[in-house]
Amino acid sequence: MIKLGPGIVALLLAAVVAQGAAGAADLAQGRDLAQRWCASCHAIAPGEASDEAAPSFESIVAERGRTSEWLATWLSTPHEMMPDLSLTREEIAALVAYFDSLRPED
Repeated sequence: MIKLGPGIVALLLAAVVAQGAAGAADLAQGRDLAQRWCASCHAIAPGEASDEAAPSFESIVAERGRTSEWLATWLSTPHEMMPDLSLTREEIAALVAYFDSLRPED
């Protein structure tokens, strides 16, 4: 069994807390970005209905194979039917965090 000193335990705990705070910030930023850039065409909130031309975020993440990695790649590539948003890596990560929050629980 490995024994950790109090300083190491404190550092590990701080890292876990910071990771949770960063995840919450990414999620909030992703929700804000979706509201600002996507909501005019897509239903972005849970339970909202959307037309076929612009699927709801819930239906996007419900499709088989739509992993976080798939979403990040898709968001970083311009698409004919969508405006080119030129998202930064941070913005893509935040949007993916928001999409992931909409995934159905297994």
